[in-house]
Amino acid sequence: MRIVRGLEHLGEVPSPLWMTLGNFDGVHLGHQVILERLIENARNTRAQAGVVSFDPHPRKILKGSDSLQLITSMEHRLRLLAKEGVDLVLILPFDKAFSQITARSFLIDKLFKNLFFKGLVIGENYAFGKDRQGNVELLKSLGVEFGFCLDQVLPVKIGSEMVSSTLIRRFIQEGDFKRSSEMLGRPFSFFSSVIKGSGLGKRIGFPTANLNVEDMILPPGGVYRVEVGLGEKEKHLGVANIGTRPTVSQEGKNHFEVHLFDFDQNIYGKSLEVFLIEKIRNERRFGSLEELRQQIARDCENVRNKFLHIS
Repeated sequence: MRIVRGLEHLGEVPSPLWMTLGNFDGVHLGHQVILERLIENARNTRAQAGVVSFDPHPRKILKGSDSLQLITSMEHRLRLLAKEGVDLVLILPFDKAFSQITARSFLIDKLFKNLFFKGLVIGENYAFGKDRQGNVELLKSLGVEFGFCLDQVLPVKIGSEMVSSTLIRRFIQEGDFKRSSEMLGRPFSFFSSVIKGSGLGKRIGFPTANLNVEDMILPPGGVYRVEVGLGEKEKHLGVANIGTRPTVSQEGKNHFEVHLFDFDQNIYGKSLEVFLIEKIRNERRFGSLEELRQQIARDCENVRNKFLHIS
């Protein structure tokens, strides 16, 4: 899959394109149906399947940086889009100036002048551009004017609930991984890079990988049993702590730390996929580092015993 950040880096796109527009946060079941239709249409017409997305998420610019926490990092989304079979992802930088571009101008000046469109796949009630003027009616008229097809996909429901990123975020915040996973169409996970931490875990005998979860939606704070993927095939068992680390910090900032069992590799800068299996206990403040160390040892023993029992 080719990834292009900004139209200035697009260069020549030799094949015609079927395209879809959106942020695809979560790449959930509803998104997957759109992508399946996109790829089917592209293959049937000897075209490429392309996605136009935006970074940062438009809501962060329009409603403030704290207005939205994401299900998937951009790195995770790109990985999932590649697995779906997308050929090209064009990521456009989104800022205040960009938000003032009308839908018609965006399509004509930004996309049609740079890309050879065969067709566009959208979800039901899709709208974009300034004041959300880019609706189905506009797209139909532009399709006639510029000669591209418009294919509209119906939403996906599970029971009576419409699959949506908003609902999945709520389930994650509530710690309901069963329902979030149902709507995602895969086990819920975090996929993020390992960043430098304080080194405290290593000093007390339990080294941790600290994940970059800035802007990410987090489940309730606490200690979790996790499975961690490193690369395509390597899997490890471990425990994760999500929260503010009240024993050693008063800053109130959320952290995501993972201790991998029987693991001693240097993985700074690498990406991990962490699957949260179950919550073990709530996060709490301990009276000393020794008390914290003893509790972590009990947590690890608890997880190991559960793994042996399940196995």
